[in-house]
Amino acid sequence: MNALAISFAAAAFAALSNLFFRKNTLHSPYASSSGFLVLFYFISFVTSIVINPSVLLSDINFIVVFIGGCVGMLNIALMHVTSRALKHGPAGLTFAFQNTSAVFPGLLLFLMFDPVYGFSCTPLQLIGMFFVICGLFLGAKKESSDSSKTSPKWFVYAIGCFAIQMCALTLIQGRCVLFDCDKIGGFLSAFAVNENDDKWFMPAQFGVAFLLQSVFFLTEKRRLSKPELTYGFLSGIANFSSTCLLLLATKFALPFEKSMLFPCFSVGTLLLCNTWAKKLYKEDFNLASNAMCSLGVFIGVLA
Repeated sequence: MNALAISFAAAAFAALSNLFFRKNTLHSPYASSSGFLVLFYFISFVTSIVINPSVLLSDINFIVVFIGGCVGMLNIALMHVTSRALKHGPAGLTFAFQNTSAVFPGLLLFLMFDPVYGFSCTPLQLIGMFFVICGLFLGAKKESSDSSKTSPKWFVYAIGCFAIQMCALTLIQGRCVLFDCDKIGGFLSAFAVNENDDKWFMPAQFGVAFLLQSVFFLTEKRRLSKPELTYGFLSGIANFSSTCLLLLATKFALPFEKSMLFPCFSVGTLLLCNTWAKKLYKEDFNLASNAMCSLGVFIGVLA
C-alpha cells in the first residue's frame, strides 16, 4: 500500500499548487495571470529536464514534440479559463470540474479508435460517468442558487475547464496508441514512434507552454508582481513535487495497486481542494456532490 500513500501525497502537493494559483488570483494587482504562469511553466519545464536529463542527449522525435506541444497549448488555455473561473465562483467546485474530467477520455478514445488498440467502454465506466455528471450537477445547482457568491459566468468557465482538461487528457492517454500501431497496421502506422522517444513529451509540453506564455506576458509590457513571483514559484515547486511523487508511485506500485493510483490521485486532489476552499474561503463543502464525483471517478477509472 506504499504506492497508494505516495499517490495521496502527490494529490496533496497538487492541491497545494492549486491553492497557490487561487491565492495569486486573489492577491495579484493585475487582472491577467500571465506573470504567474510564466514562472510556473518555466519551473515545470526545467524540472521536466531534471527528472530525465538523458533527453538532452537523445534525438528529437518531432511527432512526440508536436503532441506534447498541443497538450501544452491546451494547458495554457485551461489555466487562463481556470483563472477566470476562480474570479467568478467557488474554487473547490472549479477544481472538481477539472479533476473529474479524467473519467471521460477512455470513452472518447473508444469512439475514435478500433478496439484493437486496447480501448473499451464497459457498463461500469458509463455508470461512473453518470455519477460524475450527477455530482457536478448537484454542485453547480447548489452554487447557482446562491447568486450573491457566484456569477453566471462561472458555470461557463467551469464547463470550459472540464472540456479543455478532457481534451488534454485524451491526447495524453491517446499518444500511447503510437507506441504499438506499427504492429497493428492501418493509417496510424505511418506515425509510429518508439516508446523511448516519449521522454520528449513532458519537455515539449511545458517548453511550448512556457514560450507561448512568455509571448503573452511580454505583450502586456509590465513587470512581475510580488504575488506572482511568490505564488508562481511555490506553485511550480508544488507541481514538481506532485509529478515526482506520481512517478515514484508508478515505480513502486504492486500489480493490484497500479489501476488504483490515478483514481486515488484524482479523488485526493478533488477532496483536498474542496477542504482548503472550505477552511480558508468559507466555501460550502457539498458532501453529496463530492461523494458522487469521487465514487464516479473510482468506478469509471477502475472499470
